[in-house]
Amino acid sequence: MPTPRLSLPYIVQSQAQKEVTHAEALNVLDALVQAAVETRALSVPPANPVEGALYLVGVNPTGAWSGRGNMLAQWIGGAWAFRAVAEGFRLWLKDEKTLIIWTGTAWATYPYASAAEIFTRTASFAVSPTIGGATYRCDATAAAIIASLPLLADVPVGFQAKFRCLDASANAVTMMPAHNLLPYSEAFDDAAWVKAKLSVQANAGYAPDNILDADWLIEDTTSGNHEIRQDFTKAEGVIKLVAAIAARSAGRSQIYLMLDDGTATNRVQIRVDLTGGTIEYSNAAGTLTLDASGTADLGSGWRLLWLAATLPSASGTYAHRIRLYDGVSSSYAGDGASGVFLSRAQLCNGSAPIPYLETTTAPILETIAGADSYLLSSQTETVVLTAAAAEWIAATIADPPAGSLTLGNATASAANALAAGEGATASASAAIAIGDTASASAADAIAIGDATASSATAIAIGESASASNTSAIAIGEGAGATGADSVAIGHAAVINGNYNVGIGYNAKFTASQLCNIGIGYNVNPGINADADFDQNILIGRETLNTAGTVQKNGSATPNYNTFIGCRAVAGDNSNTLSIGSQNALIGYYVTHIMGNGAAALGSYNVAMGSRNNELALAGTSDALAVGNGTVTLGSNNNRNTQGAVTVGDYAVAIGYSSNRNSVASTALTVGARSIAIGNNNNYDSGGVIGENAIAIGSECDVSAESGIAIGRSCVVAKQNAVALGKAQTAVNAGELAFGTSASHGMVTYVLAATTTDGSTVELTTDGANFIAIPAGKVFCFEAFQTTWNRTDGAHQVCRFSGGVIKNSAGTVTLVKAPAGISSDGTENQIAFAADDANDRLAVTIAGTAGKTIETRVIVTGAFLGA
Repeated sequence: MPTPRLSLPYIVQSQAQKEVTHAEALNVLDALVQAAVETRALSVPPANPVEGALYLVGVNPTGAWSGRGNMLAQWIGGAWAFRAVAEGFRLWLKDEKTLIIWTGTAWATYPYASAAEIFTRTASFAVSPTIGGATYRCDATAAAIIASLPLLADVPVGFQAKFRCLDASANAVTMMPAHNLLPYSEAFDDAAWVKAKLSVQANAGYAPDNILDADWLIEDTTSGNHEIRQDFTKAEGVIKLVAAIAARSAGRSQIYLMLDDGTATNRVQIRVDLTGGTIEYSNAAGTLTLDASGTADLGSGWRLLWLAATLPSASGTYAHRIRLYDGVSSSYAGDGASGVFLSRAQLCNGSAPIPYLETTTAPILETIAGADSYLLSSQTETVVLTAAAAEWIAATIADPPAGSLTLGNATASAANALAAGEGATASASAAIAIGDTASASAADAIAIGDATASSATAIAIGESASASNTSAIAIGEGAGATGADSVAIGHAAVINGNYNVGIGYNAKFTASQLCNIGIGYNVNPGINADADFDQNILIGRETLNTAGTVQKNGSATPNYNTFIGCRAVAGDNSNTLSIGSQNALIGYYVTHIMGNGAAALGSYNVAMGSRNNELALAGTSDALAVGNGTVTLGSNNNRNTQGAVTVGDYAVAIGYSSNRNSVASTALTVGARSIAIGNNNNYDSGGVIGENAIAIGSECDVSAESGIAIGRSCVVAKQNAVALGKAQTAVNAGELAFGTSASHGMVTYVLAATTTDGSTVELTTDGANFIAIPAGKVFCFEAFQTTWNRTDGAHQVCRFSGGVIKNSAGTVTLVKAPAGISSDGTENQIAFAADDANDRLAVTIAGTAGKTIETRVIVTGAFLGA
């Protein structure tokens, strides 16, 4: 017992030679799976079949195929094996290059389910096979393309056929719905066909599709026109019709194809030689015009004859007529045996034939959006015809611009544009839009994500990012770049001014602010709309942040600043900050206000560190002024907690709380070009800081010009003096005081004088000052002298033993005079004396007449006493 569908033999457990049954089953599968047959045109076996060759047997076969109609015949092992087919079987016809399907009663062309391909004009008349469910004919002479749609019944609702005109030399593409205005297109024995002097034998021969349904027309023996016709009513306004018939000679090799109004007065006709396919004669008369005609070889002796005619617009009765010809005349005495086979009678609208459609009891006329045809002449759009339940619906799709690319539900509507993603739109040349609702509407703009780039070469990336000016860049959620060449990177960064760069969360610049760079969190969010703020660099968190009035700088243009750090140049509690041009501020809370009070910075300042120039928690008299060109490095330099601080121009403060004043009633002033390095230098001094002074360390005070204090709590009260160490005090000009504490300190002086005659000259520390002895102090010292005689080159190098001088209750006495303990040279030695009138140690040298003598003396010692 075989299987129910493929009739494969079962292997029975008890049978012998199971391999035979298995081999038979394999042969059946080999024939039926992915079946491809050589041809279906044969009704007798071929003479020399090759091993394994498969054939579709004709309807009425003979010989070894007798009784096997519509079965598959396979040549295996020198014999024919026959395979029955079931409904739904598909076969590929190698010779016709066509896929067919067995409906259960007949073979039918397999209906495609894809959209039609593009149709182009060919060089000569041709009939194309089905392409994607739609077929076409083309007439090169008429330069017209006729594309015929499949029958609606043969395709599912929603099936689409797409057409476009590619060849500029073709006049147009006319799309025709499937139709045939003649009923009984293959039943010539029906009464719809009027016969004259002939009879019809139905289904007497094989039609062009190799099915036994062609009708045989046999002339009788009477004299006259031997013909068959079908009358039809032409609707008003229909002026273009095409008549066609398929014919094969059966004794008569020439026939006429005619369209007429029932008379010879108004008609068009052609006479065709069925053997060679040539048109032997054509004619038009009366109100009908013959527009075109032709033939085509359908194989097996069959010819397609067709003619296209123009008819009057008025409605009327016309005839589709076929008349026999005996080689001499169309009116002759028949022989009672000769005739022709006919099939595929067709009458259609238009100017060229369309693929044949079989009819039975009624004509078939489908429509395209209510019309019987659709004309396409544009070469820049595609027409899409969609199958509905009762007609075809037409729509046009414009060609995408040159070089454009669309991916997904997107729109690229300009040349070289690219749009990808749901709702993305690229509407300008070379624009790119990628992502959900991304929009690039200007040339060379790029929008990625739910972003908008609306100006040339702008770039917007991120959710709701917007770049709306030339070459602007916005990256990040909510980022906006509206200034030309501006850059906004980060969440909610909004850069409005031209040439600004904002990087970080909530970075902002207004339209009046140009050429700035802001990097960090909340950079510049407090800039007023009327503030000019140009060509600055802001880097850090909340750089230039404020809750009050900021950035006026005493002028309209605080240009060229650099701010790096967290809230550099920040303000709180409605404070006002004025920032000089060309400042560089780097650090934490640099130029920061944490209370009421104003702050001012001169031009060319550099502040590096934490809370430099701070004014933290200042009171009502809180003004901090920093001179031009100052450099502040460290934390809280130039800091004013409640009192005012003024720092002179070109000062340098390096360290923690340098130039600091914490007393509201006392102002601290630092002279121009001063230097303070360390912690709390110039701290609460209550005095004026000497110009050009240098303070290095903690809480050092330099109150005299060009003084230097290095260490902690050192004080330089005289000009050109130096205090080194801890708690050292330089009280004399030109003094060097050094030591580890107030009780462990020493001083050094360099005294100098030049004599040019024999007078006595007192040596000074700096040309104007001497070694003063403070009241209550004892100065113990030793000295070293070097003298040079410029005139004759003589010299004196001498070391002096220790000396003691004291100031007791305002009286200065030399307790012990130093004595020379070693000497090398012949020049005069210095002398030491107490100058009670001036409370100082007098060091003198006597000159020599006619000689210029230079003398230097180093005095080193310590001040003792309370």
